Amino acid sequence: METLQPVLSEATQPVVCCGACALPAYVLGDGEPGRCRYCLYHPDGEKAADAYVTFVLQQSHYETVKDGGVWPIEDCLECGSEAFVKGVEETQGADSLIIWTCFTCGYFCTDEDLDHCARCGILMHRAADGASVCDTCMEDYFSRD
Repeated sequence: METLQPVLSEATQPVVCCGACALPAYVLGDGEPGRCRYCLYHPDGEKAADAYVTFVLQQSHYETVKDGGVWPIEDCLECGSEAFVKGVEETQGADSLIIWTCFTCGYFCTDEDLDHCARCGILMHRAADGASVCDTCMEDYFSRD
């Protein structure tokens, strides 16, 4: 890990813990799935997201749903892949951030950038004007006769 620090510190995308080896060496991709610089883990984004939630966040899909919890993987707002994970901790930099991260395309943001539609509940970008209604619900509302 010590020899990887120069590579990790120069990464332009966030560095998070790897879902395979659990070391803080997984560099998110820029428009593509990321790769662990330590163990070279490079699955598709949906598998990487599942591995991160299971092995890093230590959550079981079965247990989470059985106990009435919310599975922290959503469809990405940028690429649509079911690989957008809530609660990812960025491991590089002076201040660790808890971010939403897409393991398919590398898109990331914070909770302040997101909202849920007030009508249907889907995750969406937070509107600048404060209107928390997605485009689909807005179109449905205005297309009524």
